[in-house]
Amino acid sequence: MDDQERALPSPDKGTVVNFHKETLARLRANVEELGADNKQLLRYVRSHSSLLSQVHRSALKVIDAVSFDHLVQVITQDWVDVLEVDVICLAMVTDTKAFRYCQVGILFADAGDVGHWFGPGETFHCAHVEEGAPIFGAKRDLVRSEILMQLDLPKPLPQVVLAIGTHKMIDFEAVSDLLKFLGEVAERRISHILLSIP
Repeated sequence: MDDQERALPSPDKGTVVNFHKETLARLRANVEELGADNKQLLRYVRSHSSLLSQVHRSALKVIDAVSFDHLVQVITQDWVDVLEVDVICLAMVTDTKAFRYCQVGILFADAGDVGHWFGPGETFHCAHVEEGAPIFGAKRDLVRSEILMQLDLPKPLPQVVLAIGTHKMIDFEAVSDLLKFLGEVAERRISHILLSIP
């Protein structure tokens, strides 16, 4: 069937409509749309696969830590490079004191601040921000995406908050579960090391 046979007169205007040409145009548009969706899916899979590898490497580094000082170094320094973020801090809070561990060492923190970092009943907080939480110290100005986790350590161990900050705009829906897993690994290793100290 040639184009003339496919073309039918339009009842409204008396013109000829070429269905073959219109169908091809629609098919081409659909193929281009599917191609764009496929590229987006591939980008997501590659990004997720990369993050999964980073989280696994970070978890192994924590498991290999042989002392509390080594563990703090792994989390606040090694993780920064492995996860490709700007700053990672640990805050340890008792009833009267708070210490913040970061790349520059141990600093005092305000024990009252922790309550402001989380909503009621919240133990995991992630947000896009104009300025990071106070736990990030001097680097809070760099932070545009922050993840804060309260680690569930057994008594009598202190309350611990793990904070990750980056200048990148993170897709929290894609990374939250993996980072929660990493927080749980850190939680167990911190508990094990602190409880084994004589």
